[in-house]
Amino acid sequence: MTSDHLPQLTPEDDLFHGQPGDDLFVTETRWFGFAVPERRLAGVLYPVVRPNQSICSLGVHLWDDTGSSEHSSLYFHHLWHVPMPPDLRDFELLGGFSHRCLDPLQTYEVSYDDGVELRLHLRYQGLHDPVGRGHGGPVSGFTQICRVTGTISLNGDDLRVDCHELRAGFWGSRSDFRFPPLLTEPEHRANYSDTYAASARSAFLIGTAGQEPTTTAHSGYLLRDGDLQPIVEGTRTVTRRSSQGVVEELEVDAVDAAGRTLHAVGTCVNHLFMQSTPSIGLWNNATRWTVDGERMWGQDQDVPGGRPARHPHPRPADSAPAPVGA
Repeated sequence: MTSDHLPQLTPEDDLFHGQPGDDLFVTETRWFGFAVPERRLAGVLYPVVRPNQSICSLGVHLWDDTGSSEHSSLYFHHLWHVPMPPDLRDFELLGGFSHRCLDPLQTYEVSYDDGVELRLHLRYQGLHDPVGRGHGGPVSGFTQICRVTGTISLNGDDLRVDCHELRAGFWGSRSDFRFPPLLTEPEHRANYSDTYAASARSAFLIGTAGQEPTTTAHSGYLLRDGDLQPIVEGTRTVTRRSSQGVVEELEVDAVDAAGRTLHAVGTCVNHLFMQSTPSIGLWNNATRWTVDGERMWGQDQDVPGGRPARHPHPRPADSAPAPVGA
């Protein structure tokens, strides 16, 4: 059962959501997460369509606990400018990506084959109905935790996928221009996050914003005993960050519209900094969770709200570079 208080989608939300005006940064995205938890391995396929530019990009990422940047991760590839698909339900992109809607709002298949290193085929079956997101306005996106099954072949290493991960999307304007530098202190930095966990019978997702270490819920939901209810209050608290500032441990506490409480303790098992669009970078932290005593898998998607302004370090006089032509 899905609460009437959660924003609902219709099958038409599998289509494009229009091309209003002449805004070049009108954007439509789809996010397909996947994982092999026993290998501490996570991945995402991320097509980004710019309808008013008639182009599409595709990011493919696969990482474990051996590398946290694109160049040290297991696999990454960006296709920045390929022709946009005519239909978001069933389409193929140059570079080996394909997507099919098998059952609107419930079942989808994605495939990718670069012909060199990585080949995968995955099916997404919704654990619950997709939940619309609007942040106080009209619905402009969705999240849906799914059971994900299929296969991955990376450089001859064949892996079976059977996990619970996130399918999501966004539509609206998403500028590529740079955000202003932060003015806050590092220990109280502005932060946005999407944090989630799931098992075969339970799940939660919470979106938060504010100043760390504790940020406040602005959206989210709890699935328990087949009942999907919105989160009406909650917090995400980062209890430990690495010396590089990456989330390592965190806790989530929340209450849903039915009065049910949630307490979740997470330990991040890998990290990848991903530049999802030119103006937005985020840490994808695959996380093992204990949620009210139940073991789950998920992620903490940690989105810094900009960064402090930086300046060149002064150099001692004897280390200054020689003048050109000397």
